[in-house]
Amino acid sequence: MKLALYSHDVGPRSNLAMIGTAARGRGWEVMSHDPPLGDQLEALLAFGPDAVITGLSSGISGSRVDEEIALGQRALRQSALWLIVADTHYAGLRPPARGHVSGAYVAPATRAEIPEYEVFGYPRGSIQYLGGPPMWQIFWTYAPVRLPGNPHLPSFYIGCAKDPALTDRFIETIVFGAERAFGAGNFDIILGIHPSEDGKPREVPKQEWAKIRAAKLAEQSGILDGVSLLWPDPAVESARIAISTTYACSTGGGTDGIVAAMHRRIPLFWETDEVRQRNLRQLGREEWLPAEAGALVKIATGDDVARAIARLQNRHELIRLAAHQGELYPRPSEEELAWPVAEQILDFLEERR
Repeated sequence: MKLALYSHDVGPRSNLAMIGTAARGRGWEVMSHDPPLGDQLEALLAFGPDAVITGLSSGISGSRVDEEIALGQRALRQSALWLIVADTHYAGLRPPARGHVSGAYVAPATRAEIPEYEVFGYPRGSIQYLGGPPMWQIFWTYAPVRLPGNPHLPSFYIGCAKDPALTDRFIETIVFGAERAFGAGNFDIILGIHPSEDGKPREVPKQEWAKIRAAKLAEQSGILDGVSLLWPDPAVESARIAISTTYACSTGGGTDGIVAAMHRRIPLFWETDEVRQRNLRQLGREEWLPAEAGALVKIATGDDVARAIARLQNRHELIRLAAHQGELYPRPSEEELAWPVAEQILDFLEERR
């Protein structure tokens, strides 16, 4: 078979890369392209794919979900299969895709989301739960890593947004709450600057950009004055860092909070009116599923952070949090982990051809 792969955003591209590797292992011909797609749309179609797999990118901060939709629709007109693989909750429900995906198959992140996909306009038979995003299966295999700093101090990983102004307010909220809970200088912070943050030059490594951003914050607002910042090995993935800290802080559609919930850690989810409106633009809804399901701990202000930390000192609160996390993210069996989701996706395509 011939397989074409394309997605604009980092998250869906990571999943497509895993699928491409598995397809090449089966002897398939695979063609993909880095963003932006531009004129390469014609090259992908001229390749003559039997199937096209895309994600649906966020559609904000320069994200080009329109390219994915255009490729998928053109592929359908060439009698190819179009499969949309969601890289996170509700990712197949991006508002710009409404009315344009009735001919596509879609693989949602969880079974719980299937009714929402039907309402959106996907025919019931086209919605196929195939094990979740391929990367999520990898996340289950992660183990905590040793971080720099004092292991006896509480630590906060802040998984930031693409919008730097939003990120600055997020950091300020977490730092203020941590100081209220533990006192100034009695905790560590790790900044997980988004790899596609607006204004970040593509060639600048993520951690180097995080240090530049931290210096600017210290100079402009004093948010980080006296705060202990840790800089883990740049080779360590953000998801591993998120499960290695005391508190994993995320916002919007952040993956780090999901991974922390999978590993039954304490994920703090920053939700403000601004974040809810951002969710509405990129997900078609204000709510973030894992937060609504109780798998993440909602906070909006620094005082909320301090109160959440105090509440979670109670063992029964931690047990309740872990129960909600287990309901949404049940741990797969060893047998399920042994068969890669990417292979299940390829099996599905072969059956449809």
